[in-house]
Amino acid sequence: MNRIGRHQMLMQIAEVVSRRSTCFRRNVGCVITASHNIVAIGYNGPASGEPHCTGNGCADPVRGCQRAIHAEKNALDRIAMKDVCDGRMYVTESPCPHCAKEIIDSGSIHEVFYLHEYRLAEGRVLIMRAGIKLYRMTPSGYIIDVATGDLVELD
Repeated sequence: MNRIGRHQMLMQIAEVVSRRSTCFRRNVGCVITASHNIVAIGYNGPASGEPHCTGNGCADPVRGCQRAIHAEKNALDRIAMKDVCDGRMYVTESPCPHCAKEIIDSGSIHEVFYLHEYRLAEGRVLIMRAGIKLYRMTPSGYIIDVATGDLVELD
């Protein structure tokens, strides 16, 4: 029996988490781990207790959605009270610039893994400049170091 690797499993969990999102534009899921254990999850959408997205007319046509809390922020908020200093983040889409700043400011994340690239590269650049390792995963489980373009094998 072939068993999937830990990184692939955690990314698949992030994909499942993304299915909780009610955003009509994009569904993003995030998993944060510490010492190989899941410590937080998050997905994008309106704040807890607020009405779900309604489709057409939900977002401002010029500025986009102003209600959504991003998956990374939701997950980071859930580790705020936990002692996590060496965390890994698995997110279905590379962080936007705002989320990249949140990740850096948290001081809790030392590696970020993503599956799909967000349209703006600035978030990826900010993360790498901050010394946080950034990896792109392929659907089949390969891991690519974004800084070097090299295929890597991690524990």
